[in-house]
Amino acid sequence: MSTKQLLINDVQNWDKPKKHICCVVDTECTFKSEQSRLVYEIAWCISDLNDPENKDYFYKHFYVLETVSNPEAFLWHTKKYTDNGIDLLHYGVDTRYGKVIKDCFTDFSRVRSWKDIIREFNQDCRNLGVDSITAYNFMYDFGINGKAGVIRKTHSQYTDKTFYFPNKVKHFCLMEWVCRTLINRNFFLWIDNLPESQRIKMLTAKGNKSFRAEAVQRYNNQDVDYIEQHTALRDVFLEMDLAKFTYSRYWKTLKYFLGTPKKSLIKMVSWKKIQDEVSSKDKIAEKIEWLTDIMGVNNTSIEQLKLDLEE
Repeated sequence: MSTKQLLINDVQNWDKPKKHICCVVDTECTFKSEQSRLVYEIAWCISDLNDPENKDYFYKHFYVLETVSNPEAFLWHTKKYTDNGIDLLHYGVDTRYGKVIKDCFTDFSRVRSWKDIIREFNQDCRNLGVDSITAYNFMYDFGINGKAGVIRKTHSQYTDKTFYFPNKVKHFCLMEWVCRTLINRNFFLWIDNLPESQRIKMLTAKGNKSFRAEAVQRYNNQDVDYIEQHTALRDVFLEMDLAKFTYSRYWKTLKYFLGTPKKSLIKMVSWKKIQDEVSSKDKIAEKIEWLTDIMGVNNTSIEQLKLDLEE
């Protein structure tokens, strides 16, 4: 059976499973240096999305030996130009590096080679029966369709090999799922009804409504003062909470997002659709029409796939 036909069957015959074991991954990376986009910290946690009350997550957290032991990877340099066009480099040290080194010396058992980390990641996915892998910004962390995310780049840099997902494990982008479901009319109304001093905390620097994991969690908790830690371990817990919250409300829609290494089903939501406050129904309808195109399903099948989403 072809990959296309398998995808069609998966989507059209989806029933809520008794469990769905999901692995959420988060990374922290170098930037502004000549060795940018190399992972220096990685964490993953594994849990059943169908068990929202269980917060006792299985997790792993590591620092990447090859990256943290290389100070040049944390040496920032930005170009400044004189009137005659000559490049001048401004150097500085990544402000996170001091804490990274302190954490590594505090518990050196968490400092592992990239090869060992990926081997352990694959073993955990296999041994714990992981059904799907996700990251909040999947395109950044993993990348698909020829786009190298930071994990793929780091894997290639340190092993000279191509990164592959664990066998028979599907994947989806948590941010896309959240943007097409949780970010709905209620989300926009809640932001609009906040006092101006609070509302600004739900906006980007350019004044647009934010759809970062931190902003969505603020909405879920009704707490605009929640601050994301921006460390791999703390962030991966936040993102697992978001995945479980979304699954508890919109589990039927997950079938539209689960892809395979041969055929990814990721189609990111344009930030303009968030700012235009497009409804979750319309965003899901857009996704379904895109799916019918890539799967080669007749347009008459679209209505059979549509869901009545409660906003």
